[in-house]
Amino acid sequence: MRALLVSLLLALHAVGPVAHAGYERGDKMKVSISDVRPTQFDVGMHEVRIRVSEIESLKNDKKALKELMKDYRAMVVVGPEERLYLVDGHHFSRTLHEAGIEEMYIRIERDWSDKKVPKFWEKMREKGWVYLRDQSGKTRTPSELPKRIAKMGDDPYRSLAWLVRKAKGYKNLDVPFQEFQWADFFRDRIPRSLLSDEAGFQEAIDQALKLARGADAAKLPGYLGLKAASSCNVTKLLLQLSR
Repeated sequence: MRALLVSLLLALHAVGPVAHAGYERGDKMKVSISDVRPTQFDVGMHEVRIRVSEIESLKNDKKALKELMKDYRAMVVVGPEERLYLVDGHHFSRTLHEAGIEEMYIRIERDWSDKKVPKFWEKMREKGWVYLRDQSGKTRTPSELPKRIAKMGDDPYRSLAWLVRKAKGYKNLDVPFQEFQWADFFRDRIPRSLLSDEAGFQEAIDQALKLARGADAAKLPGYLGLKAASSCNVTKLLLQLSR
């Protein structure tokens, strides 16, 4: 009997930890950021850097930091092999990583761990929970997505789209990847060379605000038309966002 028990324990150790009995939609938990996989290729590092300063200002106030982290609890889908896929909260997750924080709070939106890989990604596409265009505008495959939050690239057009929204160039909606849709719109119309420094960003945001008010942007989520802001001082906006 003793030999049998030893054999069973060794077998369990060989295959790794026992599988989770199942996740329920709405389950909340704290996990390692390194265990969560992105469903997009890039973030806007302008936004990340500004938000890092907010996190660092709270590091001596653990209660306030915990409350903030819970306020930004990320939405996650459980995929094949019980991997956790982030579908909302990429920028905040990257912000935590850049600030030296190793864990994050999540909420389970779906448990699709029983799906085969192709079916899983099919369902993710159907829900609009994966964004497969990279910072060059090229469409990639799910297998090419970064495996870690820390490995996402920097898309300056995503930063531009964020700044335009903060300047009231369009309305913030609860739409997956809303700002990436605006980023791709600007990507096709504004030279990347403008996005290398603050002076260039000023010209880029002037152009972007004009484009955001135009008819070509009418199908984008959050479009405000002539109700959108027509101008913005980038320096003042960045200072305001940094406070």
